[in-house]
Amino acid sequence: MAFCAHAADADIRFRVNEYVVVGDAQIPTETLHRALDRYTGAQIDFATIRQAAAALQALYADAGHGAAQVSIPEQDISGGAVRLAVFEPKLGRVSIVGNQHFDEANIRASLPALKEGMPPDLQAIATSARLGNDNYAKQTQVSFRQGENERLLDATVRVADSAPVRQVVTLDNTGTGPTGTTRIGYAFQHANLFNTDHVLTGQYVTSPTHLRDVTILGASYRVPFYRIGGALDFSASYANVNSGVVPTTAGSYGISGSGEVYGLRYTQLLPRIGAWDQRASFGYDYRYYRNNVTPQGGQDSLVPNFVAQPLTLGYSGFMAESQREWRASASLSQNIAGGGLDSSAAYQAPGGRADASASFRVLRYSGFMRRPVIKDWLVQAQLDGQYSADALIPGEQFGIGGVDSVRGFNEREVINDRGYRASVEAQTPDFGKSLSANGMQARALAFYDMGRAQRNHALPGERQHVAISSAGLGLRLTLANRGQLRIDYAQVLQGGGVRDQGQGKLHANLTLIF
Repeated sequence: MAFCAHAADADIRFRVNEYVVVGDAQIPTETLHRALDRYTGAQIDFATIRQAAAALQALYADAGHGAAQVSIPEQDISGGAVRLAVFEPKLGRVSIVGNQHFDEANIRASLPALKEGMPPDLQAIATSARLGNDNYAKQTQVSFRQGENERLLDATVRVADSAPVRQVVTLDNTGTGPTGTTRIGYAFQHANLFNTDHVLTGQYVTSPTHLRDVTILGASYRVPFYRIGGALDFSASYANVNSGVVPTTAGSYGISGSGEVYGLRYTQLLPRIGAWDQRASFGYDYRYYRNNVTPQGGQDSLVPNFVAQPLTLGYSGFMAESQREWRASASLSQNIAGGGLDSSAAYQAPGGRADASASFRVLRYSGFMRRPVIKDWLVQAQLDGQYSADALIPGEQFGIGGVDSVRGFNEREVINDRGYRASVEAQTPDFGKSLSANGMQARALAFYDMGRAQRNHALPGERQHVAISSAGLGLRLTLANRGQLRIDYAQVLQGGGVRDQGQGKLHANLTLIF
């Protein structure tokens, strides 16, 4: 029986034993059979064959071959086999425009699936572009158009880039009384080491009034793997804060603490779900917490040192369009218990935590939403939390309070094993143009913050939970990616036993980028 792709007689039926895919077949035969076998049988009509062609088209698109075209050629199907023809255009010319700081070799290396003379794998190209756009200094967008003939597609890569080297200076008041409230920081970043998009970051933070008492160092290194859509991150940090002699109701104590954290984390981009960009991660951290709390005139610390070695599996996703943004993340950490400072015995040593387990498990989560409402007014909400059923050492506990938590309180002024914090903000329309013609953005805001921390395995006399909250006003000034000023004034609504109701606190942060 002769079959024409344009046949329209729905009453004609025939036996179809198999579909034979001819042309540019880029998909394994077994996969083709699984997708097309459902359209075989003794009583198949023309509509079913068209459904098979549509299913094959979708299969190619899902595999990244969105440019492939499936057709049903005129044929004789009396033998029970139906031929489906696949034509996939090849890549003709590739044009790179807009790049000023990253050369053509770099752009091409970050899009390895974009090769002249080969069929474009649209999924692989999109994944590489997503990974490359994580780089703060380079954003790329790839578009296609028909080439010299119908068998060719030309690609244009539009690049928006900036200098890969930048320096950042920060000034804020996140410190506390014994070491001064002011903190000053310096960071150096290079976003294209060896012309391979490797990113190096180094950071130093101290107190300008107590230079010898506050030292915070950090470094990270990121390696993207464009062919597989993943990245490997190395990180290291060191902190040493000496609070000096602190008088308490139980006497005066010399208090200092330091710590080292080393981390290794691999992140894999996952297929998008519509506009939802998602990724999974797996990491290992080594955290050494050093504590030195000594009575005045004494030498031995009343608080022991600890080591934690958690393995962490995480998921994160986001969606951003115009002024709308949604983000969510979750991670599960399982600590690896050892026989030294990373053992339950070390955690439970005198001055440590009764019932603390070195095999602790922690679930952390976060969510964020921002959207416009009336006439450029913005509303945003954020939730962060931690859940654990274990008695945790202080460094692994959840902290609430501070500029990015519950404003009106010091950083991590309240800590405990599990808890959450939530924040809601309403921001005014941007009035930056009335202040400056240099691209300044300015918004005023009102906010409400609240948080709760709860203790597991509480001992007699220990508080099982603490709740705090605050409300206030703020200001955000941003100057064309060159800096930001953030000011918030919060008034305590619920002090949780650490602050008085009505007590106020100003949070200020200045960031300058060079």
